[in-house]
Amino acid sequence: MKIIVVGGGASGMCAAIIAARAGCEVTIIEGLSRIGKKLLSTGNGRCNLSNTDQSILHYHGLQSEEDTRSLVQKVFSVYDQEELLSFFRELGLLTRERGPYIYPASEQASSVLDCLRFGLSHEKIRVICDRIVQMIKPCKNGILVQTDQDSHTADRVIYTAGSKAGLKENSFDGYNVIRNCGHTLMGPLPALVQLKSDTKFFKPLAGIRVNAGICLLDETDKILADEQGELQLNAYGFSGIPTLQVSYLASKYLADHQTVYAMLDLLPDMDDEACYHYLLQRGQCCLDRTAESFLIGMLHKNLGIALVKAAGIPLHMPVSGFTEETYRKLCLQIKHLRVPVLGTNGFTNAQVCAGGVNLKEVKETLESKLIPGLFLAGEILDVHGDCGGYNLQWAFLSGMLAGRNASGVISMTDNP
Repeated sequence: MKIIVVGGGASGMCAAIIAARAGCEVTIIEGLSRIGKKLLSTGNGRCNLSNTDQSILHYHGLQSEEDTRSLVQKVFSVYDQEELLSFFRELGLLTRERGPYIYPASEQASSVLDCLRFGLSHEKIRVICDRIVQMIKPCKNGILVQTDQDSHTADRVIYTAGSKAGLKENSFDGYNVIRNCGHTLMGPLPALVQLKSDTKFFKPLAGIRVNAGICLLDETDKILADEQGELQLNAYGFSGIPTLQVSYLASKYLADHQTVYAMLDLLPDMDDEACYHYLLQRGQCCLDRTAESFLIGMLHKNLGIALVKAAGIPLHMPVSGFTEETYRKLCLQIKHLRVPVLGTNGFTNAQVCAGGVNLKEVKETLESKLIPGLFLAGEILDVHGDCGGYNLQWAFLSGMLAGRNASGVISMTDNP
């Protein structure tokens, strides 16, 4: 059986190896000059493969969280984390845990890519680079894959072309290919991406890092998501892992032209009352200061000044003149700093995309319901995960399942 894998990324390489091990003749067609380039930048070059926390709640979809998690659960019931790590051990990759995160022992993404490339070579998988796939359609002899330079025919095709995340704007046309196959696309939208806010407020704070809580709110003040960790303040807004975790919801609401706010808790280790009483006690020790310098030693100087201004307290006001109301106003800004979310950075800065092919158009086997013999895996589907190795794990395992099922290990009539 001949199988063509469109896309030589994490998902495509795993799909190709599994299909070849089942005895198929496999060819990978990749648009870039070399396979696996995007993999090299994952995890800041260290390639976070997976996570010890395997809760299905770490996966999301634009159309339906329930549909997304149902499909992910079914994929992981066939290939799970244990099988993923076994798969890489067979390729010669040693892994290690750092907290909940699982990395290659070398902490080099290049080690993961090299081992996958060794696997491709061992299975005698043909790799064709610098070919842009323009069309996929059924033909008399199977499925035709038309590129910008030639055409290929296969019994089955596995489409793992990824997404536009991390790529230059207007550089990805893989969505059009799958759309022309009749599939519906949700989004896509930038996810795991930085958020933009009031530049007048944030510009003086650029470069500041602070442990904080971030709560994403809609226009009715409904809590959409809540995270805590290190925030990185920038001239345009803010980033850091907690920001990335909530960003897909900001993207989704903003795309629907809804108002979104972020409420920042800049002293998450104290509750409101503890913060208020601490400020009162601090005031008794800082009577010779002005409001401008009151928070120095407690928060970054520029952040403290920004909070005093946000509370409406004159910078030259002496601390000796603070009233209970003054402390309450300052506590409110420290614990509940409310800033507008005006947008996100673009796809170039996004680690993944939210959205993709509508999961209602895909079988549990990952075969398209519209084109028999066409399988979909990885980011092209409406599945994305949180930070922490979840997206790579989905790419690897969905690719492995697509490779298994496309090879004919199970009947194509199973799980309609």
